[in-house]
Amino acid sequence: MNSQAIIDVIQNLGAPVVYSLLALWFIKFQFVKAEEAATRGREERQRIIDDFTSRDAENDKRAFELAEKSNDAINKMAANLEANTKSMDNLVALVTK
Repeated sequence: MNSQAIIDVIQNLGAPVVYSLLALWFIKFQFVKAEEAATRGREERQRIIDDFTSRDAENDKRAFELAEKSNDAINKMAANLEANTKSMDNLVALVTK
């Protein structure tokens, strides 16, 4: 649009109408930009939540595996202690005979 066409529009419609149309266009432009920013923000928040959830699930899995291994180690220690106690009881019985 050249300058003469803009001048003709303003003369035919009047300055208040032209400025009102420009204001409406600007408001629409701002609304679209705000909506795009909100969409990007929602997507970023969802990505962060998904990332946190997956890391949390992995950490839970590792914690449960660690607890299971620790439980197995305690059970093995208890069995070895029981065997050691039996062996000491046998040794004491032999010595006191």
